[in-house]
Amino acid sequence: MKRVWRNLSRSKPPVNEEVELQHMIVGIGAPEREGWFSTGRMRESGTYSILQNKSGTVDYRPPTHWRAIKTD
Repeated sequence: MKRVWRNLSRSKPPVNEEVELQHMIVGIGAPEREGWFSTGRMRESGTYSILQNKSGTVDYRPPTHWRAIKTD
């Protein structure tokens, strides 16, 4: 099964389930810049608990897309 990125404005992940998050850059200059990826969990309040990404940094700008973590 192909794991598809889902837009957070249209679909929300299950509460307290760890998912992959994508932070896409939007606005002026967006086509020239790439976003970044992280993992996290949506809290009951609707906010996200975001874990450190692979580069060891955390950026608290809101995520834009999500998908389930592969369980193979």
